[in-house]
Amino acid sequence: MTLMDLVQNDRHAARDNTPAGAPLVDIVIPVHNEAKGLTASVNTLRSYLCDHFPFTWRITIADNASTDATWQVATSLALTLDGVKAIHLDEKGRGRALRQAWSARWTRRILLIGCFLGIFDQLTGINTVIYYAPIIFQFSGLHSVGASIAATAGVGTVNVIATAVAVVLIDRVGRRPLLLVGVAGMVVSLAVLGAGFAFSGTVQGGSLLGLITAVSLMTYIASFAIGLGPVFWLLISEIYPLTVRGRAMGVTTIANWAANFLITVTFLTLVGAIGQAGVFWLYALVSIIAWFFVFRLVPETKGLTLEEIEEHFRAGRHPRELKGLP
Repeated sequence: MTLMDLVQNDRHAARDNTPAGAPLVDIVIPVHNEAKGLTASVNTLRSYLCDHFPFTWRITIADNASTDATWQVATSLALTLDGVKAIHLDEKGRGRALRQAWSARWTRRILLIGCFLGIFDQLTGINTVIYYAPIIFQFSGLHSVGASIAATAGVGTVNVIATAVAVVLIDRVGRRPLLLVGVAGMVVSLAVLGAGFAFSGTVQGGSLLGLITAVSLMTYIASFAIGLGPVFWLLISEIYPLTVRGRAMGVTTIANWAANFLITVTFLTLVGAIGQAGVFWLYALVSIIAWFFVFRLVPETKGLTLEEIEEHFRAGRHPRELKGLP
């Protein structure tokens, strides 16, 4: 028995009690101009579905379609009762979803990609720069508190502007290009910053080193803000399957903040052990590893639906074979 049959037999039982935050199911029904009387039936169908199954059912009537197409789609609402119950049971089984995801190779690969992106997001040194910016500028010779704070404010301003640029570009250029260009910019700026500190002994006065530090840090921040910063969070929301998305994003967030804690508590210790130049070159090395990780394993999801992305991974294909729409 199809849901359409059930509606005909029980249309008086309809009652919209869909819980908040329920998964969204979209149905589009093409309707000929002369068949708009179907609206009432569609409303009855939606009420029945919301009453019996805990999803948000959005049913749209599309005008200017042929009558044949109308009934073809109506017939194709052959979501059977057993089929919808299976979906419902799948929702109830999400408590075991993360453990099951780890046991499946295709979902384990996605989880590892997301977690490593979250770790690289921090181990490339971003929050070290943000947290310790005034101290870094003082290392470079800007001993005035006012000058250090002004330079730090400039770094924050660059961060905001570059993030706004990323928002504009992310659906035009794509995720992978922004990641690759952004991480490459981080590598170069960190290498230059380390070189500035390494050769600071040959510089007369701190003005040149201060300028190198300011330009390098702002370039680094801008590169992060158009790449790893926003793209990481967008990608993990796209590549994780619906059944594990909430818990998987939770695990990834834990990995991200654990890495944040690690680089925060080790920065000054590393400065004492290997010097300012050594620390920033170390972050540059991690950024190089991150660049190759992105190049080899991060997919392009631009313009693709969540279902298309999941189907690609479920089929066991390599992440880099996933190509977004032009």
